[in-house]
Amino acid sequence: MKKPRVYIQMTSCNRLWYVKNFIESFIQCCLEPRRRYTFAMVDNASEEKGLREYLQAQKSAGIIDFLYFKKYRNPPWEQYEAKNILLDRADAPYIWDVQDDFQILRPFTFDEIIEVLEESKKTSTVSLAAGIAEKFSPCVYTKKNHIGYTVVINSSYADQGFYRSSLFDDIGYYKDIWSRDTKQQGSGEAYYQNECRKRGLHVVKLKIPLIHGFKLCAVRGSRRYGDYFKPVNKYYLKIWGKDDIERMNKISGHRIIDEKMISQPDGWDPEKVLYCRGEEIWNFPSTTLYETAVDYKDLLKKDRSHLKPGKAWYFNKMKKERSLLHRAKRKIKALFK
Repeated sequence: MKKPRVYIQMTSCNRLWYVKNFIESFIQCCLEPRRRYTFAMVDNASEEKGLREYLQAQKSAGIIDFLYFKKYRNPPWEQYEAKNILLDRADAPYIWDVQDDFQILRPFTFDEIIEVLEESKKTSTVSLAAGIAEKFSPCVYTKKNHIGYTVVINSSYADQGFYRSSLFDDIGYYKDIWSRDTKQQGSGEAYYQNECRKRGLHVVKLKIPLIHGFKLCAVRGSRRYGDYFKPVNKYYLKIWGKDDIERMNKISGHRIIDEKMISQPDGWDPEKVLYCRGEEIWNFPSTTLYETAVDYKDLLKKDRSHLKPGKAWYFNKMKKERSLLHRAKRKIKALFK
């Protein structure tokens, strides 16, 4: 019996090392024949030196099937413009939407993901990343191959996941709407969440994650925030082998593997490894203090001499906002004196 094909789509912007990391880990870990998938990519007018040449080389080598370079930036809506371009070319019954800041963690087949997706027609998305702050149902297993997954409570749709193409045939293109969650225009994900909620759909996560994202470097507009560096080894994260997967399965028991189990949230240190119940896994930075700090007084006391321009800019922005906030508070207090 002929196995269904998968359409892999990716959007990218100014993150050469991350894209390279994903593509090389995908080539190493994907156990499927090349004829079983199409790999399509849209670049959002990147300016990073070497990125365009790298992507063109991957297309020439037959790794990327469709490659489109946008000429202009259009944040924050550009990501969904790119996704609509990619959806136009979808040529398979399943779509895997992936961002440029992911790495494959382990060997995999499409069949294990499809098996989880087809367990219920009410599943809109199979999220392949480790669990973060969501609330999960108890872990359950597929009837055929006993693959563990869990339902994400109160989530109807997720960007960057594995879907049936029929979902997009039904709902259509991403639309530019006002998002109550992000309080801004341009959240195509919010539009899809609303539409999937109306249809009573939900998101599920794999018990043993397939990918993990790098949250340290964010590109917004024409600026890059956070640290951005070449991996100290071939990849940012250790790729798990069969023994690693079996041990992680035992560790996780009947619950989903949490992001904290496979990453260090306190910044990059190439000398550190995270020992999680005896499991040695290379760490990578999740989000740094300087991107998430709420306590400005604590932040002001810290040594900032090592900060890169992106972080220094962010710190100055917070310092300015703090100053404006204090001025506003003083004015309000003065009114009631």
